[in-house]
Amino acid sequence: MLFASKIVLSLSLILFISSTCSRKSLITNPSEPGSPLVLKLNFAETCLLDLIQDVRLIVSSNGDTLADEYLELQNGAISDTIEVPAGEDWKFALQALDASNNIIYSGETTASVIAGETTKVQIDLYPEVRLLKLDPVYQQVDSDSFFNIDVKLYMIDDLFGISFRVEFDPAILLCTNVEPGDFLGPAESTIFFSKVDSLAGYVAVGYSRIQGTASTASESGRLATLFFKPRQEARESPDSVALTLNEQTLAFYDSNGARKDWRDSVYIHNAQVLIQ
Repeated sequence: MLFASKIVLSLSLILFISSTCSRKSLITNPSEPGSPLVLKLNFAETCLLDLIQDVRLIVSSNGDTLADEYLELQNGAISDTIEVPAGEDWKFALQALDASNNIIYSGETTASVIAGETTKVQIDLYPEVRLLKLDPVYQQVDSDSFFNIDVKLYMIDDLFGISFRVEFDPAILLCTNVEPGDFLGPAESTIFFSKVDSLAGYVAVGYSRIQGTASTASESGRLATLFFKPRQEARESPDSVALTLNEQTLAFYDSNGARKDWRDSVYIHNAQVLIQ
């Protein structure tokens, strides 16, 4: 027999809107004594959280949907109530949607709901859209220290090659080195080249598999690591400098050398460095 168990959701999404871009956990705190749900969301990447317009929660078991609700989102916070029957191994699936109803994040887990007891549900959420980002998005560095930026690509499929350019203020930063990532495979099966223009302020990178090697790469990974040093060691006040991916020079390639029409569908996330 199934016993109805009311689940109260009260989750602050204001914490979603963050200038950082790293793994983050959000935990619900029941607003009333006896509220039977504690929901924990782990975001593998928080770069796209400002795109979220709707949150959908689906609870199911053996193909049968027990609850399918768009949770009320007002002023960056969820506060909603849904009815879920008690039972074992219910599947909880959560989708975070943008204004066009595209899934930006998704994740799922299983949990048992016991009538009259608190149900703890933890869901790991991952991006479901193509994302090219500079990581970390924000960092503070000393004026006499070196630092590095990773160029990462998420949720890509069938990639053979890519070219991109990262731009910066050459009066403030000096790029000292560029190293290849491992997304397209080991060094013996890839071609990697880079050009640093210290006067114009950019690093141009081309990265590709070698024809005749294993086909293409998919999913997510690191494309390159860029190393920098502030140009001036003595400063009266901190300098904030942006590192920006040039969207116009960004290009993706298939194994035939043809450009893949992805540029307009890839979310770009740039970086900011504060030099003290």
